[in-house]
Amino acid sequence: MVKLTQKKINWIIKQKENRISSSEIARIMSITPRYVNMVYRRYRLEGKVELKNAGRKKDQISEETKMLVYSMRKEHPGSGALSIEKHLMEKGIKISHNKIHRILKE
Repeated sequence: MVKLTQKKINWIIKQKENRISSSEIARIMSITPRYVNMVYRRYRLEGKVELKNAGRKKDQISEETKMLVYSMRKEHPGSGALSIEKHLMEKGIKISHNKIHRILKE
């Protein structure tokens, strides 16, 4: 199944209004006819189909955590996220390397 952009949703609606079959639209867009019908039905009922934010919410990183990462980076200037995670684990502090990487990117 392909994730639809707003542009693709608008195209589906336009094609349905031009009386193109759902199966033909589905074949072109690489989705199911049922999904085409769902998009068009939602458009007819609500007037406009908007995309939902499908991603997970990012958890807020506390200032204390940021300061720990920054101080560890000062102690070990050549360190990346993985080595900083290892140094923090040695001190008994658990912060994932993904979160450390996000902090360092800021």
